[in-house]
Amino acid sequence: MENNVTAPANPAASGQEFSPGEKYARRLPSGRPFFPACEKYRPQPRPMEGSCSDTLPATMPWTHPAKIAFIGSHSVRKTNAVHAFASTIGRAGRSVEVGREVIRFNPLGLNEGATPEAQLWVLMAQIQQELELRKRAEVLVTDRSVVDNFAYFLRVTDGADPFGVEPLIRHWASTYDLFVRLLPDVALLADGVRSTNDAFRDEIETILDRIIPTYIPGERLLTVRASDVTESFDWWTVAERLAELVGEPLRASSVVVG
Repeated sequence: MENNVTAPANPAASGQEFSPGEKYARRLPSGRPFFPACEKYRPQPRPMEGSCSDTLPATMPWTHPAKIAFIGSHSVRKTNAVHAFASTIGRAGRSVEVGREVIRFNPLGLNEGATPEAQLWVLMAQIQQELELRKRAEVLVTDRSVVDNFAYFLRVTDGADPFGVEPLIRHWASTYDLFVRLLPDVALLADGVRSTNDAFRDEIETILDRIIPTYIPGERLLTVRASDVTESFDWWTVAERLAELVGEPLRASSVVVG
């Protein structure tokens, strides 16, 4: 899979207006089967049929555990994408862990009223969770990363770094094998936690546009419109890209095709 997939049409030529972040949009191909998310992400592969099944080699785990982060502002279907992708990895016969969005457990506040201390808590909790989950499975799928959480931090600090965390963010950003950025072309929906203020989300997208090129190399970034996160989206192609980046086969040898 190419990391530079087909770019959207020029908005100036089409007359279409894109919100902040749209200029980086790339559409990924679709059309292949989608595997809906399920509770259990470690399905036991079915044994191969036939008399030679007991002679098949055991599935070799990945020697390099992979980490993929789904990033963006809020209400862009990141969580839906995370669980759908994790299910796809499980269907390939690979073990997978999911890192939850830590902001939802922040005791210090969130959204427009968050403080620098609250966003510092988020950054530290993100790293702690990833440290705890990193080696539990072949693939770790995270709902956010330090990069998009840093965007929220920079908003409340007016671009300053009062706690000196930037070097840590820069280093930690290099620990992700692949990022998938979800772009906000869907309406904000009230979920009881996140803000429904369009201006707030646009602020975060503007900061992301500025910092993503600094912390994420182009070959490790895929961009998907939030509206494309549907039951028909081809997450297998994204999984193949992740496997390619870490130099491992996607499908376990014990998984039957078809």
